[in-house]
Amino acid sequence: MDVDEFGEFLRTIGIEPMKHVLQECFDEFDEEESGEICFDAFYKVMRLLAQREGFSKTEVRDFETVFNKFDTYGNDEIDVKELQQVLMYLGIPTTLAECQDVAEIVDLDDSGYVDFQEFLMCMRLFRDRELTELKQTLQDIGTDHTESIEASSMLDLLQRTGYVADQEVVNEVLVDIGMEEQDERIGLGSLWKFLVFFRQREGLTRAEMMHTRQAFRKYASGEEDDDEAFREVQTDDVTKILRLIGYPLALEDQKQLVAQVDIDRSATLNILELMKLVRFIREKRTHELQAGRRPKLS
Repeated sequence: MDVDEFGEFLRTIGIEPMKHVLQECFDEFDEEESGEICFDAFYKVMRLLAQREGFSKTEVRDFETVFNKFDTYGNDEIDVKELQQVLMYLGIPTTLAECQDVAEIVDLDDSGYVDFQEFLMCMRLFRDRELTELKQTLQDIGTDHTESIEASSMLDLLQRTGYVADQEVVNEVLVDIGMEEQDERIGLGSLWKFLVFFRQREGLTRAEMMHTRQAFRKYASGEEDDDEAFREVQTDDVTKILRLIGYPLALEDQKQLVAQVDIDRSATLNILELMKLVRFIREKRTHELQAGRRPKLS
């Protein structure tokens, strides 16, 4: 069985597979690199997909990092009331009602907390809901009512589904996933891959990421040639950093957004947290403009 046949099998039993995830699982067990798996490997792939709740190895690792941040007391569990904040942190649009529905499904013992495997189940349920909405949006936007659209319609789709983005970011992410032609069609699998890449860069343009990194390095601890992943900036320096990259913000709003990023209350931000802060600011300003309010600047 090859990866496409395996994907068709999963669809027959009601599972919407992500091709890049299936390919990753295949690669782990396709020892002969034939592009196919045998009967024994079939069960291993199914077990791996179940353990990871259908996510890629990278996605699971990223979820674990976020889970540990929200595990305030180090008890290997997080409060279900924080699920909406977690989704916001990950850049996934959702509502409080949706979070409450998912929490009731996963928190079977009504403890009010979920462990990491239950958290993965939460993420899978949110993903399934989002995939259902994306399917419908693809049909609504597509001229032939199929579950695919032209790449040129991606910005419209993102905005309809609650994401904050601009055309420059869309174009760059399309290149990142190997879809440079605006007339190429994007199906559900490619769309999900797009969203994974979009979230990894916090919805920022390459120029914004570069300016953020430059400002980060100016105030980060350690030597200039140290690994960026291990350097941090003090939250007291955030005002100066935001001014450097062109995002001045009222102090009250800044404190609120920093608190949403600095989950462990360390009073420091790494480069990924700083990029997340920039994304929060962009989203806040966009929502204020859409509501007809003038953004508050420091």
